[in-house]
Parts: sequence; C-alpha cells; structure tokens
Amino acid sequence: MHTTKGPIRFWTEDQILFSDEKLFMVEEASNRQNDRILASQSQDIPDSIKYIDRVQKPLSLKVWAGMSVDSRTNLIFVTQGAKINSQTYRELVLEPEIASDGEKLFQNHPWT
Repeated sequence: MHTTKGPIRFWTEDQILFSDEKLFMVEEASNRQNDRILASQSQDIPDSIKYIDRVQKPLSLKVWAGMSVDSRTNLIFVTQGAKINSQTYRELVLEPEIASDGEKLFQNHPWT
C-alpha cells in the first residue's frame, strides 16, 4: 500500500485518482483547406454551406472526469458562464463529487 518515510507519504498508482477537465466549444467548424465542394459556379453553392456564422461567445460545455487504475468517476458537467476559481472548484467538483466517488472507488482505503 503506502509507506511513510519521514513526513512524506508515498502512494502506489492504484491509490491515486487522476482528474482533468475539457472545454467543448459548440460551434460548427470549417476547414477550407480540407472541406471541398464540387460546383461549376460559386453561385451554385448554397449560402448555408458557403458561409458559416461565427459568434462572439460560442456555446460551450465544460466536462470534468476522474479515473483510477481500474475505475472512473461520474462525469461532471459545468454550466456555461460558470466562473471556475478555487472556491467554486472545491464547491462544485472536489467536495460533493470527489469525496463520494473516491470513497466508492477506493472502498475506504487510503487514496489521494
């Protein structure tokens, strides 16, 4: 499990919960270099394909997840516009989700 050497505790990989978050942008992507349209004249291309509207602040969704060697946490979806600082991160992710998921994943064994 873990060994203690002085004030430092050493953990094995099966006692660690890794986590990360990803921000997904909900906006149609266009790549002029790779997206080709076959038309004899530019007027034959519908405007819905020819032009892609861009917005100042596109819709987005932040998703957070954690995993251990043999399991994973539930996905956590953070609403758009939520300001994530250390306090809200603790309140939205760490305290309600990690504490309960960590206890379930590691079955009351030491973990970090």
